[in-house]
Amino acid sequence: MLEFISFAMLAGFIGMKHGIDGDHVAAIADMVGAEKKRQKQVSLGLMYAIGHGFIVVIYWFSHYLFWCKSSP
Repeated sequence: MLEFISFAMLAGFIGMKHGIDGDHVAAIADMVGAEKKRQKQVSLGLMYAIGHGFIVVIYWFSHYLFWCKSSP
């Protein structure tokens, strides 16, 4: 169980660092900057973050199942 928690924390920290990479910040700024309404800007940024986070979680979970469960 400790291995799972450690792996989850590492993935979380790496994900946070990945989320503030320049290409991600530029993509969100470009997408949000094109909208005039504040509510639309917030919803677009939130959808981007949730969608990207979902993919990262799916990748992490599959990686954990494959590598951590298959090793003795």
